Amino acid sequence: ISCGYLATTNSGGAGNFQPELAPYFKDRAVILVEDNDEAGRNHVRKVGRLLQGVAKSILHISFQGKGDKYDVSDFLNENHHSKLRDNSKFWKDEKPFEEVQQVPSEDKDKYKILSLQDLKKLPRPTFLIDNYLPSQSLSVLYGESGAGKNFVCLDMALSICTNKEWCGQSVKEGSVLFIAGEGVYGLSKRVQAWEKEYGNARNFYLIGESIPLLDEESLDRLLYSIGSLEKQFSLVIIDTISRALSGSDENSASEMSGFVDACSHIQKLTSATVMGIHHTGKDQSRGLRGSSVLKGAVDCSILVRRNGDDQIHLSIDKMKDSEPPEDIFLDMVSTEIGTHLNPESSLILKESDSINKIKKKGKTNSNQSLFLKALQKAINTYGKLSETYNIPEGTSTTNLENWRQVALETTPFENDRVFGQAFKRGVTALIDKNF
Repeated sequence: ISCGYLATTNSGGAGNFQPELAPYFKDRAVILVEDNDEAGRNHVRKVGRLLQGVAKSILHISFQGKGDKYDVSDFLNENHHSKLRDNSKFWKDEKPFEEVQQVPSEDKDKYKILSLQDLKKLPRPTFLIDNYLPSQSLSVLYGESGAGKNFVCLDMALSICTNKEWCGQSVKEGSVLFIAGEGVYGLSKRVQAWEKEYGNARNFYLIGESIPLLDEESLDRLLYSIGSLEKQFSLVIIDTISRALSGSDENSASEMSGFVDACSHIQKLTSATVMGIHHTGKDQSRGLRGSSVLKGAVDCSILVRRNGDDQIHLSIDKMKDSEPPEDIFLDMVSTEIGTHLNPESSLILKESDSINKIKKKGKTNSNQSLFLKALQKAINTYGKLSETYNIPEGTSTTNLENWRQVALETTPFENDRVFGQAFKRGVTALIDKNF
């Protein structure tokens, strides 16, 4: 940097430059600087070979004649800043690639073992949105079609872009890239409405097409596009995961693993949180649609549900490294945008002062009816149903564990495992049906 160059290296030291890193150097003028030892010379040969035909030009700086392990830091300490490029020559593969021996790295050959004291010193998780969206994570925001996922995701993103608190939680300001695979016009209206209420957005970038992330060429093109922008993104949004899979089978473990790997590549390049927008299946109580690989891989998953016509209910059903926070309820408020000659409206979100109580209830199946009867019996035994609001202190209440125990004693299931699965699905369905 002090010489006016963008400097980089690779993880793992000598011999560990991987082929998938080469596209980041496409059409760049590259200078390879080797350490003055056999490992350093072999490393430069490997990198040069991989960048041939990719980089616009490759120069090479060698320190032969200097002391063993003499490197660029020694060179710069001798105040040769202005002479760095003068010491270079065009790189040439002077030794056949097959003859280059991989020099074992002592660190590479060992697993890192942490002591208990090391474990206690590990940094606590950090957040883009305190308690709700972890930094440098793989997250997913999901719900039924029409639940309001796009509104929620955009509200979070624009809050991060503008350093605006989100639902009373502080945010870490940063740039956001939104990959809008489901169209940009509606998104444009929603941004206009948000800006009218909260002020001009900044640091918000958009790709207005779906990108098939399982296609290597498309993924490389995306990574190259992000790198060429020379922006440090904090959040990359993929709308939607279904579009990013581009016809691949969501239920296939291998193809969903490919999507997770693609997100990992984006994370490595940007050090950003990657958040996918996804759907529930036909049975909402089963959670994320498709292969369970996705649920297992994510650090955070946020379920979006409609709570009536004008309210959205957010709940965190997975938070890998910390306790899930409380649910959030957001009101959907209409805002006029456009002009007098061409009036339009869109919706913005505001944190709710109250929670909608919906009288209309759906129908129950046989298991759900059994669990409702068990709930009534638990209330008769233990007292009022425990909620997260409006319960006077000291009131006898029925909580989820009371309900579960009564249901276990009064409902016929083959074994505890079958009961546990049915009970979880039943409770979720009864909540969704407003019981």
